[in-house]
Amino acid sequence: MLTVLIVFHIIIAILLTLIILLQEGESGGLGGMFGGGGDSMFSATGGQSFLTKTTTILAIIFVITSLSIAKITSAKKSKSLLKEDVKQEQVQPAPQTGAEKQAETPQGDEQGQQ
Repeated sequence: MLTVLIVFHIIIAILLTLIILLQEGESGGLGGMFGGGGDSMFSATGGQSFLTKTTTILAIIFVITSLSIAKITSAKKSKSLLKEDVKQEQVQPAPQTGAEKQAETPQGDEQGQQ
């Protein structure tokens, strides 16, 4: 279910981006690239209304899918990496060298005499 929703969300995002780029702004937009001067669907009055309505519908669907994905993923009972108890391995001391062994051995003669 989540995978299907994410794929649908990506498709909506791509469509929304394309529809926004097709709209005419102050600089003309990409809508003029396709030579849609005579079409009533993409003319100044009908096209702008169609593209505006399509943008609004796609934006609403985008927000709904975003909230749905957030709700589904937060409802999963997966542990966070920050909250997991990390099992720490027992640290084994490194083997001692001969010099370290001599330094740690108590010198009984000196301690007993004092």
